[in-house]
Amino acid sequence: MKKKYLLAIAAVVVLISLFFIKTFNDQKPEIKNIHLTIESGQELILDADYEVEAATLADALIYLNEEGAISLIYDDGPYGMYIKGIGKEEALMEDPLSQIYWIFESKTNPTCANGYCPSAGDLTIEDGDIIVFKQIHDVMYRGWITPKNITS
Repeated sequence: MKKKYLLAIAAVVVLISLFFIKTFNDQKPEIKNIHLTIESGQELILDADYEVEAATLADALIYLNEEGAISLIYDDGPYGMYIKGIGKEEALMEDPLSQIYWIFESKTNPTCANGYCPSAGDLTIEDGDIIVFKQIHDVMYRGWITPKNITS
């Protein structure tokens, strides 16, 4: 009978230990300073520094949107966060019929090779990152779609 009680107590101690180990290992992301620029054509919409507690660019954008620092409209698509509109007080929207879309790039983040970044959800932000959002007016921008890739 004593053995059963000792085993039960040992099991409870192990479970409590595992709970505390998991809790302390689930640490919050570091606070990082990032710089966001939003451009639409020749117009500078936003050029500001922010302090965020986020691991990815998507997390940072959602946080800044919730805090009212930016205006963000997005969908969760098959490739992650799809930014449909972004701005300071009011989001400037994409317009697929006019071939107006949002892109972002960074020359400071090591994940962004030659200015091309992965999706916002896959881009781990680093302290001091500079992220530039541009509203492009042409799907042929920087070779993303080239004439030989277009089919009728």
